[in-house]
Amino acid sequence: MKYILLIILGFVWFLSPVYAQEITIDTVANRKNVQAAVALDKSFYKMNHEQFFINYAFDDTSRALINLYFRKRITSKYVFMGICLATIPVSLAGSKEEKVCIAPPVGGYCRAETQRTYEPWVTPVVLPVLGGSLIYYIARHTRYSNKKLLQTLIAYEKGQPIPAVIREKLTAKYF
Repeated sequence: MKYILLIILGFVWFLSPVYAQEITIDTVANRKNVQAAVALDKSFYKMNHEQFFINYAFDDTSRALINLYFRKRITSKYVFMGICLATIPVSLAGSKEEKVCIAPPVGGYCRAETQRTYEPWVTPVVLPVLGGSLIYYIARHTRYSNKKLLQTLIAYEKGQPIPAVIREKLTAKYF
């Protein structure tokens, strides 16, 4: 059980934001070449929050879009890590340590090791909670990915309206 938790926490660390190399597209005049640059280099989607602000924050709505997408992803990461950390005491509460004799006693001596056993209710409780939070994390990161943010910003800059689902979520706290 403890190894599953370590694997999941390692997975979260692996999915944490990767900061890209220097982005050469700095000016408003070069924004028109973004789609060609994206088609050539898929690592263009690995920009961080500051790089999105430098390249695409041309008005308050675009800044709010960037804030929305990044905050949604950060919130999902914190929710997932919090649930992972909350399952540790639950799994420890349903476990007990026992001293087990590994080798048969020879001359009255038994080499004992501690072994942790879990109650039968621990696995059906902890694994669905961890699995559900992992699904939430992946779904949120997929829905609010850098790729979709970049597509939305490019479409908004060309004059297309922001999708209704995203427009509803743009509240005052993102501006």
